[in-house]
Amino acid sequence: MFRPALLGIAFSQLLFASSCNICIDVGHDPVASGATSSTGSSEYLFNKRASIDLYYALKDRGIPAFFANPDEKKMGLKNRPRIAKKNNATLLVSMHHNSVAKRHLKKWTYQGKKRYCSDRINGYGLFISKKNPYYTHSKYLAELIGDNLLSSGYTPTTACKPKPDPYLKKAKKKKGTPRTILIDKKRGIKRYDNLVVIKYSKMPAILIENGVIINREEERKLGDTAYRGGIVSAIANGISEWCEQSYP
Repeated sequence: MFRPALLGIAFSQLLFASSCNICIDVGHDPVASGATSSTGSSEYLFNKRASIDLYYALKDRGIPAFFANPDEKKMGLKNRPRIAKKNNATLLVSMHHNSVAKRHLKKWTYQGKKRYCSDRINGYGLFISKKNPYYTHSKYLAELIGDNLLSSGYTPTTACKPKPDPYLKKAKKKKGTPRTILIDKKRGIKRYDNLVVIKYSKMPAILIENGVIINREEERKLGDTAYRGGIVSAIANGISEWCEQSYP
């Protein structure tokens, strides 16, 4: 459990000037831990660290926040937006880190163990859902976060030329329906309508891929406090701007 370290004081005791109330969803859980990094670490550990950083970055900006899943237990995806609604969240932010398709992986050895990596693809990604009832608000938030990430020197998911970036193409379902649609290449904003956490949220919602942890260099950078802090600061700045304009 990491509740005490995260919350410090009871949610009901939080006193901030902002009328925003942010639900931070730590992507995945210790049981279903998500992707695996190039050195064998679970995505969940990266997500938890970034979520804690975001909590304190928002707190520094006078914006109240709480965690959808602070107890480090297995939690269904639909329960996360339910908790956000129960606690009157005005925004849900789901923190994740990315991997790549199996066809892009290659083998390497780390600390005597065979691992997988892919150094071609890196960068952040911002995902929103058209099925979220507050799609327009979510899109505006993604634009603000994207602008802040770009101005801070971070770039959206890319691949080395001349090979195309699979994340910037429309991935097709078996029936031919677009699954992921790039709607803003510059900012790295994509529509993924059936992402459960943001699809079922009864408030604006965004899922953020903070980086590609199967990329060896990006994983190393994400271990650097300053690099990681810059990403979180840009996200927090975008949320702060959104709160000021959406909830004056």
